[in-house]
Amino acid sequence: MVNDVYAEVCSPRRLYAAWRYLRTASRSSQWPRVRQEYHRIEEDPFGFIASLSERLATGDFQFGKKFGYTKRKSGGSRRGIVVASLADRIVQRSILTTITHPAEGTRQQVAGLHSVISAPTSMAGVPGRSIGEAVHLAHNVMKSGATHFTCSDVKSFYPFIPRVKINQIIQTYITDDRFCDLFERAISTELSNELELGQWLDLFPIKDKGVAQGSPLSVFCANLTLSDMDKRLNNANITTVRYLDDFLILGASKRSVDEAFLQALEILDADGMDAYRPRDGSQKAWSGLVENGIDFLGCRVNSQNIGPSRRAKQALLSSINDDIAKSKRAIYDVLHETAELSNFSRKATVGATLIRTTAATEGWSEAFNFCTNRLPFHQLQAQVYDIQRRYLGWSVRQSSKFSTEQWRRVWGGTEMASTSPRRPK
Repeated sequence: MVNDVYAEVCSPRRLYAAWRYLRTASRSSQWPRVRQEYHRIEEDPFGFIASLSERLATGDFQFGKKFGYTKRKSGGSRRGIVVASLADRIVQRSILTTITHPAEGTRQQVAGLHSVISAPTSMAGVPGRSIGEAVHLAHNVMKSGATHFTCSDVKSFYPFIPRVKINQIIQTYITDDRFCDLFERAISTELSNELELGQWLDLFPIKDKGVAQGSPLSVFCANLTLSDMDKRLNNANITTVRYLDDFLILGASKRSVDEAFLQALEILDADGMDAYRPRDGSQKAWSGLVENGIDFLGCRVNSQNIGPSRRAKQALLSSINDDIAKSKRAIYDVLHETAELSNFSRKATVGATLIRTTAATEGWSEAFNFCTNRLPFHQLQAQVYDIQRRYLGWSVRQSSKFSTEQWRRVWGGTEMASTSPRRPK
């Protein structure tokens, strides 16, 4: 039985699965309006989904205006971030899974589109693939004889994704007009605070180009945009491993790799985009011999093994040192009475800081668990233990100067007498 693709997006089953996927992140969102919407939905999730499904089915659903803000990147520049309503995100997620995880009745209708985004060297947004698979693919190509490489990423990628091209691809493979119209509206952005953004408005996808970064459909659109690169830059002489806008070209000669990179620039230029060049001062593109190793997706990769990059290791240590420095500053202020004890945050307590920095270390280790070179993990663990041990020693030395109340608050203890009595039933 062949079902309507649009009807599949509208189905309560598909919409509820989308809500289940978004639910946890929504509950702890930094945005009060998102948390408020989360609580409204949770009051009657089945009723909300039924209403949303009906509005979609009757054509009454409209995507709302989004809130935009800018976030500073590590290099100092800014990027535009768009915050959409949960209802919008649920519908966008339902559209995505209808394509990437099709039901039996719509599988044939989306198969062609699914094949476009499933190139064997495209590693983001495809079920079963991740950064680990991307890095291991690069490692295997090196072991197979690649001698030269160029690594780069696309400049200001998401604001320049060509929406017209994306919609044309969708219409080529899916003949359901209602679905195509819904998809076109789903990747468009209308901001509620354009005047407030002022000089930063160009960072947002509000014209005929660009897709909101972080949207449930942004990775899908990224893969559609660069699908031509996936097809043309992989052949008997060249392998191009791509993870979103980061790509690594590997080949058996400098000439073949250089020619492939020029071809990549031509493909991007046709869509009004560009990539960083090696030795352009950006520190975002490199080229050279494979035997010297490659930094790719936070890893140091060569033909022998895979390990975390120096920058990734330094980022973890810097994060832990910054966290501990904030705790020490808060403790120092309490000790010298430049801050009220009653305002001392539980996040700054010795106990909470040790737990948090340990969790950060474990999370980092889990993120890089696909690495085959384990020596950096042992070295980094020793460094983290040393940082924590010195922090603990400093805290103990300060304790001799504390009053009992200061000691309890700083170390994260509970005042037993403050607990309310409970009468037995």
